[in-house]
Amino acid sequence: INYQRRMKGNLTAEASLTTEQVSQIEQDEKGAIEIAVVIHDESGQEPIVCCMDWAWVTKKTAIK
Repeated sequence: INYQRRMKGNLTAEASLTTEQVSQIEQDEKGAIEIAVVIHDESGQEPIVCCMDWAWVTKKTAIK
């Protein structure tokens, strides 16, 4: 997280995956990716720049 300036009002955060990241998640049983997060305040500015490290492991379902 990099704080760019003082925040004004409420914050809204949005993270999104690229097409390549979605494909990787669908194809690989486990892995990790870095996801960019865009954070805006009430003025419409981006007071914070950050990214998120996200990891996953596919849950195997039991066969009955």
